Amino acid sequence: MNLLEWRKHRDKRTWVQRKSQNTLIGELSRYIDSIDNENAAHLQKSFPTEPLFYKGYLCFGITEDIGVLKYLYRYDKGVHWEGVIRAGRMKVFNAFISAKYPLKKGDLLIYAKETIFPEPPISTNISLLYEDNELLVFNKPPRLPCHPSGAYFNNCMVKLLAERGIKCHFIHRLDAETSGVLLAVKTAAAVPIFSHALRTGRKRYRVLSYGAFPPMLKMELPLGRKQGSIVSKKQGRNTLTGKPSVTHFHKDAEYDWEGETYSLLSAYPLTGRTHQVRAHLCESGFAVVGDKIYGRSETYFLNFLEQGLTSALLEKLELPRHFLHAEMLSFSHPVTYKRMVFQAMIQNEGDLTAFFTARNWGPIPPPSSENFLL
Repeated sequence: MNLLEWRKHRDKRTWVQRKSQNTLIGELSRYIDSIDNENAAHLQKSFPTEPLFYKGYLCFGITEDIGVLKYLYRYDKGVHWEGVIRAGRMKVFNAFISAKYPLKKGDLLIYAKETIFPEPPISTNISLLYEDNELLVFNKPPRLPCHPSGAYFNNCMVKLLAERGIKCHFIHRLDAETSGVLLAVKTAAAVPIFSHALRTGRKRYRVLSYGAFPPMLKMELPLGRKQGSIVSKKQGRNTLTGKPSVTHFHKDAEYDWEGETYSLLSAYPLTGRTHQVRAHLCESGFAVVGDKIYGRSETYFLNFLEQGLTSALLEKLELPRHFLHAEMLSFSHPVTYKRMVFQAMIQNEGDLTAFFTARNWGPIPPPSSENFLL
């Protein structure tokens, strides 16, 4: 196998059964060991920032001196990497390593998953809501991450836009399963300017939760890594390292279905912490419909990682993605000083409206507190 054949695996995703990791890793490592120094240097320079796939194994090209755990948790916080290493599923070239291993620039770190899944498919239906000399505003579809993360490497919005000739920098992010208004700028120099403008602006999300929600609720708490959670990326109240976070919730409607109560809410986050709306609802005792992390059980997310979206899991979730949509965003344009208001109305989200239709709830109503954005 030559280098070109190896790199072809980056875009080839196949289901594979678990095989002898020593055989496959050894095959790759023997190839690395067999090439001369000049080709080795070329190989190391050719490493992309994301991992390569080789026969179902993730191959990380290390471009800096760094501890192995620090590197791996920076790559994906949702994996218990210490356990992976103890299980003998991690090597540097052809040698097993410990959790204290110091990676060096030029190392080839190889990770053998127990079960290899293809990179998840994404929705490519991105629509452009607005464009000027500095700003781009998109309506992001669900099932599309903004950047490479977790199981997504090539399938992400920033790479999809680049393939279409659009290079931009996101001012904020939406979770992969969250749809709606997303801001980006055309140059890196504009990022801090528009980031400040966005912090003084207003956002509105529409979200469906379980339970009878109060007419209004203000959630204000230090938000950080959820202590005691078995999901490492989960956010929650953290008085030690959490950052201030504030969200105002207004109830728009309440529904019943097969003995279950649901509440349609408008959420107005005044800060922009990771998973803020979902985490605040979870901390207040209300689970988001379809949410694998902040739903009724953390095992939903773990089951999803191990087995994908099975019919049994979908029955519990009720929806393939969480019911959260970034419907409106407003701020003062830092160049023109005009008040900008961008909308991607939830009534245009086919999967969310279908959820209402299937339960005979009628059309999704408008927010009851629209003046909150003013």
